[in-house]
Amino acid sequence: MIAAMKTIYGIMFAGLAAASLSGQAHACACCADPGQRTLTTEPMDGYIAEEFKIVTWSNEARPFLGPCDDCLEGIKGLSDVYKTKVAWSDGGLVFKLTGDTPAGTGTLSLAAPQSMDVFSTDQTPGDREGMVTLYKEWRVETGVTGTGAFSAVTGKGHKASLVLHGRGNSCEIADGMSHWSMDVKGPGVDFRLYGRLNQ
Repeated sequence: MIAAMKTIYGIMFAGLAAASLSGQAHACACCADPGQRTLTTEPMDGYIAEEFKIVTWSNEARPFLGPCDDCLEGIKGLSDVYKTKVAWSDGGLVFKLTGDTPAGTGTLSLAAPQSMDVFSTDQTPGDREGMVTLYKEWRVETGVTGTGAFSAVTGKGHKASLVLHGRGNSCEIADGMSHWSMDVKGPGVDFRLYGRLNQ
């Protein structure tokens, strides 16, 4: 009887130890190491792409003015702040941007991207131990068309480069993304919009 109980307790202990090690391995799968830097290109049909699609956007966007308002091309009735709604449609992203006036309001429709570049880096590599927090970017580039204030964006040679910015470990999750920026360029068009993401 005692021998049987020892055998049972031995099996239970082995199981608990295995579960504990399994948990440690799972936790460390996301660990980021000092000096880490990665850049991969992922198809827009996998896990990271699904995380990209569940990002939630704040309701404001701003134009990057740089040294002068006149440096921007392709926006009518420029506003300092746009009320913003972002939604997926037919695999692409539609930005509805409401400016200060009806003439300064319009949409930017990004075509469904085929792939996404995933970048992360330890911004302060050095001699230290333990897990580090990485700076991260998710980047897509695709065709874009506009309406209203952005009607100069016709899709004929116009591209949108959208970047989601954030921080985190080696695992890619939507909650780690905190900001976005988007460059729109092409014939007669050159501007950048930026804003926050809801974490």
